[in-house]
Amino acid sequence: MDFGQLRQFIDDSLEKLAVQSGDSHHPRSKEEFLSLLKMLHEKISAAGLPKIVPDPGDPPPFPKYALSEQLKRQLKPLYAQRGQLKAQLTVAHSNLSRKKGRKRRNSTET
Repeated sequence: MDFGQLRQFIDDSLEKLAVQSGDSHHPRSKEEFLSLLKMLHEKISAAGLPKIVPDPGDPPPFPKYALSEQLKRQLKPLYAQRGQLKAQLTVAHSNLSRKKGRKRRNSTET
């Protein structure tokens, strides 16, 4: 019995065990399944296949996504401009909130 046939036999045996058929040529005990599993491992060893897939390790670095020095120099003023615009937006938002607060106070006083 080759590897594929043995694996198919084990799968069929497990399926028949789940159905509780009275088929006597399929394994029914834990020991019988363990002996089949041992046979399967021996066939894997004889075929020269690795028992465990080796760990691939870390992926290689992706230098095409690393920022070049030229790109960093181009982005630096844009980041500074973004910071200034955020600060201006915060000031404008707080000024707007103060104006709304004054309007509410003025409308309730009259």
